[in-house]
Amino acid sequence: MKTHIILIVALLMLTGSLSAQDNTASVQLAAAIYEEEVTGDLDKAVALYQNILKEYPNDRPVAAKTLYHLGLVNEKMGKDKATEYFTRLVNTYPDQTEVVNLAKAKLEALGNAGGSEKDFLPKDQIEVNNQLTMKKLDNPQLNTPFARLAPDGKKIAYVEYSKEGSPTGINILEIGSGKTKILVEGNVSGQSSMVWSSQSNKIAYTFNGNELHIRDVDGSNSRLLLKNTAHRIYPTDWSRDGKKILCFFEGDDWKVKICTITSDGQVQFLVSGSSSDFKSEPKISPYGDYVACALDDGAGNTDIYVWTSDGSRKERVTSHPGRDENPVWSPDGKYLVFLSDRNRSVDLWGVQMKDGGAVGTPFILKQDLGWRTRINDLTAGGKLFLFMMGGAEPANLFTIPVEQVSGKLNGTIAPISVYPTDHSFPRYSPDGKMIAYQSRRGQLSWPKLFVLDEKGAERELPLEGYYVVNVAWHPRNQSLFFAGFDKSFKAGIYEVSLGNNEIKQVYNGDTVDPKTFKGGLININLIPGTGKMMFFKLLGEGNVEILKCDPDGQQLTVVVPRVKMPVWGLPSPTGENICYRIGDSLMIVNVSNGTIKLIGASTVNLEATWSPEGESLMFREGSGLQIFSVKENAARSLYQASAGKTIGGMEMYASAWSPDGSRFIFTESDTSMSKTSTQKLILINLHDGSFNQLADAPAGYRLSELRWSPDGRKLMATGHSTNSEFAPLYNYWILENFLPE
Repeated sequence: MKTHIILIVALLMLTGSLSAQDNTASVQLAAAIYEEEVTGDLDKAVALYQNILKEYPNDRPVAAKTLYHLGLVNEKMGKDKATEYFTRLVNTYPDQTEVVNLAKAKLEALGNAGGSEKDFLPKDQIEVNNQLTMKKLDNPQLNTPFARLAPDGKKIAYVEYSKEGSPTGINILEIGSGKTKILVEGNVSGQSSMVWSSQSNKIAYTFNGNELHIRDVDGSNSRLLLKNTAHRIYPTDWSRDGKKILCFFEGDDWKVKICTITSDGQVQFLVSGSSSDFKSEPKISPYGDYVACALDDGAGNTDIYVWTSDGSRKERVTSHPGRDENPVWSPDGKYLVFLSDRNRSVDLWGVQMKDGGAVGTPFILKQDLGWRTRINDLTAGGKLFLFMMGGAEPANLFTIPVEQVSGKLNGTIAPISVYPTDHSFPRYSPDGKMIAYQSRRGQLSWPKLFVLDEKGAERELPLEGYYVVNVAWHPRNQSLFFAGFDKSFKAGIYEVSLGNNEIKQVYNGDTVDPKTFKGGLININLIPGTGKMMFFKLLGEGNVEILKCDPDGQQLTVVVPRVKMPVWGLPSPTGENICYRIGDSLMIVNVSNGTIKLIGASTVNLEATWSPEGESLMFREGSGLQIFSVKENAARSLYQASAGKTIGGMEMYASAWSPDGSRFIFTESDTSMSKTSTQKLILINLHDGSFNQLADAPAGYRLSELRWSPDGRKLMATGHSTNSEFAPLYNYWILENFLPE
C-alpha cells in the first residue's frame, strides 16, 4: 500500500500540480496511469486514455501525455498502433517539447523516426516527393492583394492600385523577364475575382461588380459573357475543357450561390448558402466532374466537401475539429491539396481522391506555411501559388507585471497567448482571472471567440454561425456578451455561456444592410458603475443611436437617439458621458441631456482613456498628453514628448489608467517609427505628476491596446511584430515538387 501511495504521488507530480486547481483532466490522467503502471489493467488504461482524448482535446499538456502513454500501452500489448500514437503526438502537439522528445526517441527505437500520418497509408498509395522547393516572388508589382498564376506557370495577372488605394486596372506580368503589360484599364470594381483559362490565353474577370467579361491575354477579343443585376459575380475557376467558368453569385442579402456559366452564358446553380458558410473559393476538378469547397458547419468547424458537377451529390472529404480550408485539385485529379491548422500551425495537407470521395487519411505535405497563407492557384505543371498577407507576422498577447507600491516593472514582459495569433478586443473578466478576445488566427476569415484562463489554457467558444463585432463580460464572470448578427444578418446582442456554450439573444435588432452596415450593432460595453450594458446602433451616414439595458436585456433605454459619431465612442465608467472623435475634433456627449462639447484635437484614432471614476479623460493631442476634467470643463497638459518623440501609436488604447486611478501608462516612440527604434512604456504617478520609464517593449514588437488587470498588478497588451509593419503588405510564393509521386 505504501508503494502504491508513493506511485500515485509520483503520477500526480507528472501530470502537474493540482493544488487549488481542480484540474479534472490531470486527475483522470493520473488515474489512467495508475491502471497502466500499478494495477497492470492495460485494457482499462486504454479505455481511460481514449476517454481523456475525447473529453479534453484542448488541454494540450494532458492530451500530449495521454498520447504518449497510449503509445507505451500499445507497445506493451505488442500492438502496431504504438507508432501511430507516438507519431500523432509529434505531429499534433509540437509545442509540448518534453513529451514530444520522448515520443521521438520511441519512434527512433521502433524504426520510424520522424514519422507522420502519411506513414500509416498503404505504401503503394502514397510516396511524397522529397525535392520540395519554395520560392518567394520578389517582383515589386506583386505588392497587391489580388494576383493569379496562369496554368502554364509563366504569367501572373494582378490588380494594380494607385497611391490613393484605388484599383487602376489588371496587368499581366511575365515571370521570366519581369515585363508587364496592361490588360484592363480603369477603376474596375470586383477585379479581385479573375481566373485564367486552361490554355493560359484568356482571363475572365468581374466588371462593375455584376458583369462577367472575358478577354484574350493580348488585350483583344473582349466580350461580355453575363450580366446579372441581382448578384455580384466572382469567378473562381475555369474548367480544363474551357466550357464552364465556376463562380460565386452573391446577393445584397449576402446569400451566396455556387454556379457554372457556359461559354454561351447559360447559368447552372449547384449549391447555395450564406456567405459565412463558404470558407474558400470553389474549385472544379480537372475533368469537370466534381467541385470542391470548404464549408463552415455553423459551430466554427471548417471541413472540405465535394459535389458532383450538377450539384446532385455531396461528399464530406475531411472531418476534424481543426480548420480545413482552401482546397485545390492536383493536375491529375487524384488528390485534393488544402490548408489546415489541425496541428496548431497552418500546414499544407493532401488527401487522395477517387470518385469524388477521400481514399485513406489526410497527410502533411509542407509544415508551417504561416498564419496568413492562402492558396490561389495550382498550375497544370504542379506549381502551387501561395498568397501571404502582412509578412505572415501575427500579433500576440503580452502581460506586463507592475509592482503596486513602487510602480516599477515586477518581472519580464512575456507572451501569454497559447501560440501567436492575430487578435482584437482583448478584455479582462471582472475577476481578472480570464481574458476574452476575438481572433481570425491569422486566416482570412471571420473572427472567432476565445477565452484564455489564468493557467494559460485557451478555449474557443463555438459561435454557431454568428458574426461577432466585439465583446463584453458578464458582471459575474459566467458568460460573455457580444454585439453581432446571425446567418440571416439579423443584428442582435447575444450572451454565450462559458458553462455549456449556449447562445441566447438578449436584444433583437434590425436586419443589417450589407452595403452600408446600417442597422448593425457595435461597441458593446459593460458600464461598471451601473451594471448596465451600453451598445451603439448604426443609423447610416455616420450617425448612431446609443442604447443601454440590464444584462438580461430588460430595462432597455435609448440614451442618445441620434448623434454624429463616425468613429466608435468610448463610454465613461459611469455611463454618463461618451468620448468620440469626428474629423480632427475630440468630443464628449452627455447622455442625460445630449449636450455636446469640444475638448481637444485628436488626429490619430481615438487615443483617449477615462479615469476609473469617470470624472477625467486623458487624451493625446499632438505629441503630448492632456487631461480633461468633466467637472471643471477644462483641460491641462500633463506630459509633452521631447523632440523626435511621439506618444501613442496607430492603434486605439495605446494608454491605460490604473484601477485605483493613481497611475497612467502610455507608449512613446521615435517619430520615425523605424523598424529598429525602441518603443518605451512610460508610467505617470498622478499624485505628484512624476513619471518614469517602466520598460522597453519586447524586441521586435510594438505594444498597443493596453488593459490594466482589475487588481492593478499587471497589464495586458497587444504586441504587433515590426517585421509585419515594414514587410511588403502582400507577397507571393511558388511551391513545387510537393505532390505525391
